[in-house]
Amino acid sequence: MEQAHLTGWTADRPATGSGAPVCDVPCRGGRLQERADLGPRCRLPSSDRGGITDLEVAVLVGLQASGKSTFYRRCLAATHVHVSKDAFPTARHRQRRQLRLIVEALEEGRHVAVDNTNPSAEEWSPLIVTAREYGANPVAYWFPPDLAASLDRNAVRLGRARVPEVGVHATFKRLRRPRLSYGFDVVHIVTFDGHGGFTVRTLEDPPDPPLRLR
Repeated sequence: MEQAHLTGWTADRPATGSGAPVCDVPCRGGRLQERADLGPRCRLPSSDRGGITDLEVAVLVGLQASGKSTFYRRCLAATHVHVSKDAFPTARHRQRRQLRLIVEALEEGRHVAVDNTNPSAEEWSPLIVTAREYGANPVAYWFPPDLAASLDRNAVRLGRARVPEVGVHATFKRLRRPRLSYGFDVVHIVTFDGHGGFTVRTLEDPPDPPLRLR
């Protein structure tokens, strides 16, 4: 059975009873920057220049109702342009339109977060290729599946936000864990922290097994 190698970061929690959500996001430069402008308390990547140093295309990967959009709002909204096919459900060429929006943001020097289920390499590959073409780092944010919990959260959604259960099950069948070997520069694992926020760890592909000489 394949084992994932994890590295994590620990950030200070708010005082007990404060109710403030926390998002602990791994930093690239060894520091964590708290962004007061986000409302809920978040920890975001920072650098000596006060921001993310390289352009990033963040690809959110997970079931419907797994927390992806909430994570974006709390942890990425201040730094990343939001792109989602949900914003144009009736568009004739949704993929083409999505890629155009990503390119427009990258050409303006802005980070992008692609907030769809993105369940497999079929969806990731065009995003990774586009990121590379514009000198951006493709980074996966992996939301490990909890089918029962996603179905429960989906059931209380209203209107168009609610997805037919068959759709959630169909995504679950196609869902694959993103890996560095697919072309991502980094793969982060995002989980609920039990206190209204998120915990983010970095997943590293296990090393190749040693060669066995006969």
